Amino acid sequence: MSEPEFDIQPSMFTVTFRIRNNDGEKSEAPQKGDVKGDVKGDVNLLKQQIVELIIDDPNISILQITDALKTTKRRVERQVNMLKQEGRIGRVGADKNGYWVVKGS
Repeated sequence: MSEPEFDIQPSMFTVTFRIRNNDGEKSEAPQKGDVKGDVKGDVNLLKQQIVELIIDDPNISILQITDALKTTKRRVERQVNMLKQEGRIGRVGADKNGYWVVKGS
């Protein structure tokens, strides 16, 4: 396998891996693939799942959301903060004995 080719731009970079055809010749056609799917769609789905969990149980904790969605605490915290900034959810009271409010529903 040949060395990867790097194309570095101010706001992005591209890495190209050349593969060989069955006859051993290098393929000149770039191979593009979607490694993780639609990131924006994944984030929106996660936000929606968090909101649904909060609607079902306003007293739910970040750790309980993390367990329910089988993801990391940091990822949930980021999405919860984004939901707060967007004005979609709010927290009333302290972390330990407070509860969540879903706004606009």
